[in-house]
Amino acid sequence: MGSVMTLKHIATEELVKLWYTTRPAREIATELGVSEPWLLIQWRLLRREDKLPKANRRVIARNQHDPSRDRLLERLRAVHGGCGDDNAVRSG
Repeated sequence: MGSVMTLKHIATEELVKLWYTTRPAREIATELGVSEPWLLIQWRLLRREDKLPKANRRVIARNQHDPSRDRLLERLRAVHGGCGDDNAVRSG
C-alpha cells in the first residue's frame, strides 16, 4: 500500500513562539513531529503574512528581539512617514 500523508496542524501562536527561540529548526521540527522543510515553509508563510519579522531568526534571538517593536515601528512609519529629512524637526 502507498504511504498516507497526514497534515499536521500547529497553532500559529505556537509557531511564532518557537520562531523566537534559539533552538535549531531541526530540533523544533522533530519535537513537533514534522519535517524541517515543512517548518521552514510555515515560518516563511507567517513572514509573508507579517506575523514574523523579515530578519533572520538567529539574529533576532541573539539580539533578544521584541516582536512588538516591529508592529510599533510599522505604525510609526505609517503615521510619521519614512526616515527622510522631510519629516525632520528644524530648529531655529
